[in-house]
Amino acid sequence: MNLLITGGLGGMGSELVQALAADSHARVISVSRRALPVDRHLPSNVMHESGPVLDEAFLHDVMHRHAITHVIHAAGARTRECESRPEIAFEANVLATDRVLCAASTAGTVRRFIHLSSAAVYGGKEHAITENEPLSPVGYYAITKAASELAVRYRLSGTSMQAVILRPGFIIGKQTSGSLSDFLRLAAQGQNATLHHPDHFHLHWAPDLARAIIHLLHANLPDQVNVYHPPGRDCSLHELAHLMPEQRKAIQAHHNTTLPQRLDGSKYRRELPTFELTGWPEIMYQLQNSTHPTLPSL
Repeated sequence: MNLLITGGLGGMGSELVQALAADSHARVISVSRRALPVDRHLPSNVMHESGPVLDEAFLHDVMHRHAITHVIHAAGARTRECESRPEIAFEANVLATDRVLCAASTAGTVRRFIHLSSAAVYGGKEHAITENEPLSPVGYYAITKAASELAVRYRLSGTSMQAVILRPGFIIGKQTSGSLSDFLRLAAQGQNATLHHPDHFHLHWAPDLARAIIHLLHANLPDQVNVYHPPGRDCSLHELAHLMPEQRKAIQAHHNTTLPQRLDGSKYRRELPTFELTGWPEIMYQLQNSTHPTLPSL
């Protein structure tokens, strides 16, 4: 398997590179617009290519030189950046996705395309959401994620490629950024922090999400385009306050959310190998020993 990961120096991309380092059958090509940091040492089965994912010629060259068979598209713009600069949202989440899809579809070697979308495409609904829920995105981040899913379906039409569209909720990890990740990291390290967050939310620990994505690289999938909610857990601010009582007063709820409160993950459990999610004690231990994350990048 020759695997290309876009956003390979970002939070989720870095988790995937690390998780795939132990797979002797995988040759991994990390792609980012940034050069590899001098202090970053890659495993022997990983290479890094520096260039913009909006550059179709660059993508075609990488696909052909490395005979790419699988793609994980993890590059994209963050929520806050999308809302403040809508043009970046469309460029990073829609146009870049389309360019990667175009390069993959014309390479002639790509068999599977995994696209990291978001549960934000559903809007801030309170009931448990299945993959068949109508999309009602709110805000430029969610709108462009929904549009990127349409690009996946459009570009795959008439090809032999299979695709997976993943719709996770909130993602936290040692190398991810965002208000929830930053708060948990600081709290785990005993530092003062304040969290304004929806009371109920669906949470994914980045290494667990990486494990689910790796399963999807190898699984027998029923359709050309397959949509899943990856394994995660429904959480509440009350649960967080119980985990870290010394931070209780710093945790404040708000109800302005663009993500659903609950995701039904039964489709993934029915069709794919299941595994035990990482427990909170291990998550807090990992966050306690993490450093400031690398910011996601195209």
